[in-house]
Amino acid sequence: MSKQTTRPTPFGPSERSEEPLFCVQPGIPIEHALEHASYVLGTARVLTLAAQDLCTEHQSYLNWASLQLAETGLALVEASIEGLQADSSAQ
Repeated sequence: MSKQTTRPTPFGPSERSEEPLFCVQPGIPIEHALEHASYVLGTARVLTLAAQDLCTEHQSYLNWASLQLAETGLALVEASIEGLQADSSAQ
């Protein structure tokens, strides 16, 4: 059995372009990708909770950062799922 790895997964739409700004790179071990996804999604959760206690100006910055982290985490999970699916269909 081959080592299961991520597939390329673009994410992070830009306000000025329809093309995503970022991409999960192919070939990352799925275990590493999911571990990193857990970290960034946990951080997004903490930032979202912290934003509730701040003034409106600072809230928007934390909300934006939380969204970026959530998109990164989601892309890592999707890249991992695609890698698992590609591996199972190749067998």
